[in-house]
Amino acid sequence: MEEEKNKIADKSKEDVKEKNETVKSDNSKKVETKKKSKKGLIIAISIIVILVLIGASIGGYFLYKKIQLEKPLDVAWGQTYYTYLKSIVEDESKKESYGFNNSTNTKIEFGDIEIEEEPVMVISYEKDDEDYSNIYYIKDDGTVHEIMYDFPTDVEMLYSIKEKEYNWYVVSKEKNEAEYIPIQNEVIKSEGKEVDEDTLSNEYTIKDDDKTVVETVDGEELSIDKFDETFIKPDIEDTSIDFDFNLIEEKLKEAIENLVNEYKNKDQIITDEVKEAVTEKETEIINKQEEMEKAKDELEKKKAEEEAKRKAEEEAKKGFKVGSHRLKYGTYKSDVYIMDSSMYGTITLNQDGTFHIKANCEGDYPYKTMDCDGTYKATRAIDSYEYYDAIEFTTEEGDTFHFEVNSDNEFSDQWHGYSYQG
Repeated sequence: MEEEKNKIADKSKEDVKEKNETVKSDNSKKVETKKKSKKGLIIAISIIVILVLIGASIGGYFLYKKIQLEKPLDVAWGQTYYTYLKSIVEDESKKESYGFNNSTNTKIEFGDIEIEEEPVMVISYEKDDEDYSNIYYIKDDGTVHEIMYDFPTDVEMLYSIKEKEYNWYVVSKEKNEAEYIPIQNEVIKSEGKEVDEDTLSNEYTIKDDDKTVVETVDGEELSIDKFDETFIKPDIEDTSIDFDFNLIEEKLKEAIENLVNEYKNKDQIITDEVKEAVTEKETEIINKQEEMEKAKDELEKKKAEEEAKRKAEEEAKKGFKVGSHRLKYGTYKSDVYIMDSSMYGTITLNQDGTFHIKANCEGDYPYKTMDCDGTYKATRAIDSYEYYDAIEFTTEEGDTFHFEVNSDNEFSDQWHGYSYQG
């Protein structure tokens, strides 16, 4: 009996213990569930906070972008050109009317000219395998004015040898010639006002095969192209950027802002190194021109000498002119030997104005012998108060005598005459 009671008591203890363990297990599960719920809430809250922060960041980013797009460029003229380009980018009809709808290889650059405070803008592009360039400048009222060309053009920085100046030129080519017009001339003309020619810089038209050619005395040919005599193309930095009229607003502003911020005027792009190279090239051209001018002078001198010789030969054929008659150069023989064989006389007329006489029938009576050189000239002599055409001889000793010339190739005095013998 006692043993039976002890068994019941032990069983009761085990039931209590088991019950207590069950209660403990249930309490532990409740605590664990509470912990898990609290942790899940924290995670959910964290995710919400992160999402809010991300949303705020994204919103802030787009707000920042919006503010940046609406913020004007630091340079006023840059903002003006940006606004102008933006109006074209956003308007398909403008792209078409300006010829940019089917254009390729589009580039934009800025350049300064003397008559404008703000730089001009140049838009270059290709269309139908031809190169085009349009000019844009800011008018006094702050608007952008276009100078557009419906024929192929290019814009180049060139050094004018005549003006000793660097200028931007609009270059248009047609058939076999090119026209070079300073951009500032185009701006002045586009204003529609009366143009004072003194305010315009020189414009040039140069044919493709136009060159200066001279021949040397040796028959060689020296030449220089007309372009090389007129311009030198300096090797300057390319300050243009590639451009696309389909850019989104953000990329458009970024491109123009970078271009404006990196803009360089002529004084900046024409560096000392560029000037030195241009000066060296100019010196080469000047030396070549001087060489050609010297060759030209030598050839002209040679031609003049040959022409003088030709004329002299022609004159020699005609003879020495005395009055209305001519005396051939050569030897003339006196006719006194016919009357007296002991007498003789020959006078040789040289083309250089000298003569030689060998005679015993000249001078006072009795005739003295003469064998000497001298000079001769045409003159007017007087006899019996009458003037007549004569040839006057002066010997080296200073003796002077003359003969009347009243027919071609003969001269005489009252005692005897001379006739041409050859």
